[in-house]
Amino acid sequence: MELLKNKYFISCVLLFTVFHLWQDFFSTTPFLSNYLDDLLCLPIVLSGVLAVQRYFSAHSQRFVLPTSHIVFSFVFIAVIFEGILPAISAKYTQDFYDIFAYATGGFFFSVFINQAGD
Repeated sequence: MELLKNKYFISCVLLFTVFHLWQDFFSTTPFLSNYLDDLLCLPIVLSGVLAVQRYFSAHSQRFVLPTSHIVFSFVFIAVIFEGILPAISAKYTQDFYDIFAYATGGFFFSVFINQAGD
C-alpha cells in the first residue's frame, strides 16, 4: 500500500479534512467552498481505486490506472453531478466550473499520483 504514503495523496486528504474542520468553526471563501471538494474528488477517489486494483487485482505496486479509466471517471462524475442530479433534484445545481475542477483533479491524479511504485 505504498500509494497511501504518496505525499500528493496525503496532501489531498489532509487539505480536504482540514478545510472541512475549518468550515465547521470559521467562515471560508465562497470560491473554496464551491470548488475545493470538486478539485480533490478525483485524486482521492482514484487513489482508492488504484490502491484496491494494486492489492486485489494486479498484485503489483507498478500498476497504474490507464488514461481511459481516468477519463471515464471524470466523465462519469461530471455527468452524474453536473447533468443528471441537477435535472432531477432542486437540491443540486449545475455549475460548469465544477467540470473544470473535476478535470483539473483528474489531471493532477494522472501526473502526480498515478505513478508506478517500487
